[in-house]
Amino acid sequence: MTISRILSLFQILLLVFAWQCYDKVAAIITDDIANLNNEIISTINQQLIPSPTATPGPLGMETLPDLDDTVNDSNNTNNDLNENGESVFDVTKHGAKADGKTDDAQAFETTWIAACRNTVGPVKILIPKGTYLVGPMTLAGPCKSFPITIENQGIVKATTDLSEYSSPEWFSIEDITGFILTGSGVFDGQGTAVWAYNDCKSNKDCQLLPISIKFSGLNHTIVDGITSLNSKGFHMSLFNCYNFTITNVNIIAPDESPNTDGIHLSTSELVNIMNSIIGTGDDCVSIGHSTVKITVTNVTCGPGHGLSVGSLGKYSREKDVYDVLVKNCTIFNATNGARIKTFASPISGLASGIIFEDIIMYNVKYPIIIDQTYSTDENKESKWKVSDVHFKNIRGTSATNVGVLLECSKLLPCEGVVLKDINLTYGGTDSKNTTIVSSCLNAKITTFGVQNPPPCDDGNWDIHLLVGGSTHLLHQKYNWRFWERISPLKITHKILHKIRPTFAVSTTVQSHPQKPMNLDDGSGPAHNSIEVNTHAADGNLVLEPYVGMEFDSEDAARRFYAEYARQMGFVVRIMQRRRSGIDGRTLARRLGCNKQGFSPNHRGIYGLDKKSRPSAREGCKATILVKMEKSGKWVVTRFVKDHNHPLVVCSNGFNSSGDKDKKIEELKMELEHQEQLCIAYREKLFNFISNVEEQTEELSSKIQVIIGNVRQVESGMQKHYQCRQ
Repeated sequence: MTISRILSLFQILLLVFAWQCYDKVAAIITDDIANLNNEIISTINQQLIPSPTATPGPLGMETLPDLDDTVNDSNNTNNDLNENGESVFDVTKHGAKADGKTDDAQAFETTWIAACRNTVGPVKILIPKGTYLVGPMTLAGPCKSFPITIENQGIVKATTDLSEYSSPEWFSIEDITGFILTGSGVFDGQGTAVWAYNDCKSNKDCQLLPISIKFSGLNHTIVDGITSLNSKGFHMSLFNCYNFTITNVNIIAPDESPNTDGIHLSTSELVNIMNSIIGTGDDCVSIGHSTVKITVTNVTCGPGHGLSVGSLGKYSREKDVYDVLVKNCTIFNATNGARIKTFASPISGLASGIIFEDIIMYNVKYPIIIDQTYSTDENKESKWKVSDVHFKNIRGTSATNVGVLLECSKLLPCEGVVLKDINLTYGGTDSKNTTIVSSCLNAKITTFGVQNPPPCDDGNWDIHLLVGGSTHLLHQKYNWRFWERISPLKITHKILHKIRPTFAVSTTVQSHPQKPMNLDDGSGPAHNSIEVNTHAADGNLVLEPYVGMEFDSEDAARRFYAEYARQMGFVVRIMQRRRSGIDGRTLARRLGCNKQGFSPNHRGIYGLDKKSRPSAREGCKATILVKMEKSGKWVVTRFVKDHNHPLVVCSNGFNSSGDKDKKIEELKMELEHQEQLCIAYREKLFNFISNVEEQTEELSSKIQVIIGNVRQVESGMQKHYQCRQ
């Protein structure tokens, strides 16, 4: 190895140090370092480049590439320098035809070897505009260059002959520190040609089709702006990766494409997926086993199977999943929304610290779901423990009558499940049954704020099955899967709901023609219905009265109807009552809307019809009738909902000073909470800056030692040279 070559290598090493430590290291570099030999390079490697450790560290000394046997590529005529000082390797200058017919895999691999193994410093591999046909290939490190970027500006298409794929990946990117995949181009897996060969629905031992891009053993990676189209199998898969960011990606496949997960994670830590649009035939994002510190934010998912944690419990060496945040996402036209799924297998593990927050659902079959019987035969129980799971501020529409489905393991029930501000309405196609309910099994839940559908309560299960307009009630401690097995009927809706003791259930019937109400028997027009939530005038959901609803007293009924009126936007008028002829007690009370007008009965008891004044209007018929039963309970026997005038709600949402004060207190508490978070984050930031300064000082001292060693060697070489002369 020549003296000039050694000098070049050492200068490159110092440039890498300077890139990481900025001006502190740059001030140390001097111009009097020259005439180095192999002994100096060996000394540098021993002092500054320790052997790899099991757990990857942050960008720093541990991640520097080994500089032994580096080939000087300064004379390579197939690469250029861009304005950022990167060496740019164009695949077309290394043999890529870009005609969409010739397999350019060899040209891609040649470009990769030149950029990764034969060059130091920052490097970019450029795929210019054009159409490239590429077979399966492996882009493996470790690389001399740091960082290494692939920028795709064209359309890269996969070959469709499955016999060419000796392993189930199209692009396999492995063992790299400091990797960037970017560009506005497309990776087209051409899955439409091979999806018919996927038989996983009928064959449990099926062979999955190739993954479009698999990342294995990568540290400090960014994937930004690319598009993945029609993958054969998964679009992207991450395995054994650390500090991995995916942003601004588009993942596209039809909803019938089999096993085309958008992004699948396993055995990885510190992964951030954000600002992306994913529509596919399986999970938009699937967070698999052995994953820690995963964040999914601002992702739009649909069509697909939702944003999922799992499936878990399939492989024997799986480890726990914890610290997962899914926030500010939109899910539409999907089979599932926010989901956790585990196999009912003998493999044990823990899924904990999982948050689904600020998620909008549109036409999602099961918006909130924990399924611990995923793809499992019946009569088995999962040994995965699910705990500390939060569903917060989830709103939108459910395509089925089950808005919340929590089906947990009997051996290890779900614990610490929190439902806060859940607001889901039915958005399916069945106009006869728009009830939305919760279904729970072996789940310990806590609720806060708005809850629509009503949450599951403690106690026995009541299984309600609405079929063809009738209600079937079985008092059994079974979930809806049991009812599906024993029912001889063709089931169109499976609804499991725990009914509150004070709420009665009746069948939906058609209203009878209008006739005057009789306070003695409560006859007249009515809406007989199951417990229903309706929209207030301001768009919020409120509990609507129904025939059979019970109250402890007349005052309780009046307070309930007054609150209902306040939220709907009208004023209650206390109307007729029926008294007992014995003791004068009130036996029935009619409450109505305070919009007064002329009587709708135009014919008098005697004489001719009464004529109304032109300026008069008919009074509002909205009313509720409650009667006292022998048990002492007050029961709703008649309810008329519709108003013949506009409903008005206070524009600011407050109808009393008490409401305003309550809201102010809530905002104060939220502000204090945010201030505490700011203080905590500020301390973390200061600690991080302090650590950086300490590491920088340590690095500077090491470089000073190296410079001293270099000068000693240089002095020794000069003395030796003088002695020889």
